[in-house]
Amino acid sequence: MRLSYPSRSEQQKIVTILTSIDTAIEKTEALIEKYQQIKAGLMHDLFTRGVLPNGQLRPLAASIETKHGTLPRGWRIGSLLEATDPARQPILTGPFGADLSNNDFVDEGVAVLRIGNVQQGHLDLTDLLFVSEWKARSLARYKVKPGDLLFARQGATTGRNALANVEVDGCLINYHIIRVALDHERCSPIFIEAGFSSEIVKRQVERDKGRGTREGINTAQLTGLAFPLAPIDEQRRIANILETHGRTQRAAQLELQKLRRQKLGLMQDLLTGKVPVPS
Repeated sequence: MRLSYPSRSEQQKIVTILTSIDTAIEKTEALIEKYQQIKAGLMHDLFTRGVLPNGQLRPLAASIETKHGTLPRGWRIGSLLEATDPARQPILTGPFGADLSNNDFVDEGVAVLRIGNVQQGHLDLTDLLFVSEWKARSLARYKVKPGDLLFARQGATTGRNALANVEVDGCLINYHIIRVALDHERCSPIFIEAGFSSEIVKRQVERDKGRGTREGINTAQLTGLAFPLAPIDEQRRIANILETHGRTQRAAQLELQKLRRQKLGLMQDLLTGKVPVPS
């Protein structure tokens, strides 16, 4: 079989094109890492100092020390249950065993969210499984609503969590996810999600996840967490700050996804000769 290769000058042009897009990818990745570092510092300040009505951080000297850690003045340690919807089962693990098996999955239908779909602070919907509408009706109690908190409960990903958005409205969860039904009148879901990244909560999750025979967290442990709670008005102020920061980071993440798709498309087009190398 005879193979054809692009000329040396064409090869050099292909290398130049792909190198330029690799450079753009590296710069965008570095920008995202910078945003993540900024957010980590912001989170520490928000959950140790709190936010005044004018949007400014409280002086650190106004914070109080508790057995769980530093807490802004006016906050308290409470239970996650205080933020949940009393009209729904507040904290629920997905279906187990025969309730949802591999035989139930079909090519299209109602999506089932798995542990890999729950990333830290966002959902990755690129790899979904589906069940039939009939099967979904039998598992209706496991359906997700926008604003629910989804918590990865097992393995190395334990503690990873994200809020459900409108894209996953009506989707199901599997056994490796805990769904927390948040009441938007009693709390700000964005604040509660951020609370799981606070030092007070992270220390408890790290402590509790190794206590069973398998690494993970169950609903009782999640319910028992000592959770930092701000007054509802302050929760919403903090949520607004985090949303503003999040929009900037999400824009960079979308740009990174676009660049990676562009690179893949260019490699397929240029290396197969489907598209001629520009002169």
